[in-house]
Formats: sequence, C-alpha cells, structure tokens
Amino acid sequence: MAISKKRTMTRRLTLEEEKEREDQDDIVRAAFAISHMMFIRDITEADANTQALSARKRRKIVEEDNSEETLDLLLRWINGTKIRPEEIVGRCSKPIRKQLTESDVKEDQNRLMLGKLQVEKTMVPLLKESEIPRGTNGLEVMVYGPDGKVHEMMFKLWNKKTPVLTCGWNKFVATYGLKMHCDFLTISMFRHVVTREICFAINSTRLPVKRQLSRRISKIAFKL
Repeated sequence: MAISKKRTMTRRLTLEEEKEREDQDDIVRAAFAISHMMFIRDITEADANTQALSARKRRKIVEEDNSEETLDLLLRWINGTKIRPEEIVGRCSKPIRKQLTESDVKEDQNRLMLGKLQVEKTMVPLLKESEIPRGTNGLEVMVYGPDGKVHEMMFKLWNKKTPVLTCGWNKFVATYGLKMHCDFLTISMFRHVVTREICFAINSTRLPVKRQLSRRISKIAFKL
C-alpha cells in the first residue's frame, strides 16, 4: 500500500516583509530595554530615598541634645545671667539667648544669625524708622564683648529678612575663642547713654553641651 507524503512548502518572505519584521523586533527590544532601565531607576531612587531618610534620622540622633539635664542646665544659666555694661546703657531690649551653631562660627559665613521673631519683638521697637535695616543696607553698630571691649559690626537683614550681626563677627569669634554647641550667648540691643547710637552687648557662657539642642529644649529655654 503506497503512502503519499504531503509536502508543506514554506514561503520565503519578501525583502519588504523581512525589513518589517526586523523593525518590529527592534521595537520590542527597545521597549524591553526602556522598561528595564525604568525598573533599575525606580529601585535606585527608592534605595537612595531610604538611605537619605536613614541618614537624616541618624543625624538627628547624633546631633541633637534633648536631655532634661541639659534643659535644667540652660534654665539655671538663664536665671543667673547678668549682661550689659550699666554705665553706658540707656533703653535696652530684653536679651536674646542662643546656642552657637556650626554656621555661626564658620569663617566663610562671617555672621551671627539672630532669631527673626525675637528681634522683631524685642529689638525693633528700640529703633528709629531710619535705623531699621532694609535690603542690602545695614546699620553700623558698636558691639560690647564679654570683657567690655568694643567691636565694630553691621546689623543687617540677610536672606528672607533674617537679622544678623556681620562685618567683624569673625574677629569677635576669634577674640573670645567661641565654639559651636558648647558656647551660649546672651545678646541685648541698647541705646548708648552718651552717643545715643544703637549698640549691642554680647556675653558668652561655656556649658558642657556637645550637640545641637533639640527643638523642644530650644523652645522652652529660649522661648522661641
């Protein structure tokens, strides 16, 4: 019995069809490559965000001091602080107290940053309209250090109207050997009895504090 075999003939693609298939293959490969790149990017970004968050948490733990011992130490310092050279002081503001930060003692900054709300509340009322710093213009002031010596500086407003003492601040830091975190300042603005000019009195106290104060302690101690 004869068995007939049926041959299946495969039609060869035309050049145009081969080109179309190659184009489709290229599109598929490109889409896969893009999808893979986006997947890698998402993983990398997620990992970076996780590391950044972890680093911020570590910095907070390392840098901030939130202990009750430090708070008690600050409150005792504040209650016992005496400021200002009485014989030359006319009208005087309530004192501003602050912990020196890293940026306060960096040479390339050359400025002492003061609390905006504290200055507006306690110091601005002492100023005449013409004495209020505006824009890039500052007010020349005499700053009396802890030893009563006078230092020339500028009282200015920096970014976002942040009040600062500058133009001579680096020399003040060097003269009194001020350091971040452990040195605390008591700062008052007053009008000189004789010259009637605006002056500042700054006293410094070194406390056994090695880290930046937490927001909680700063708010309680410095009434921020």
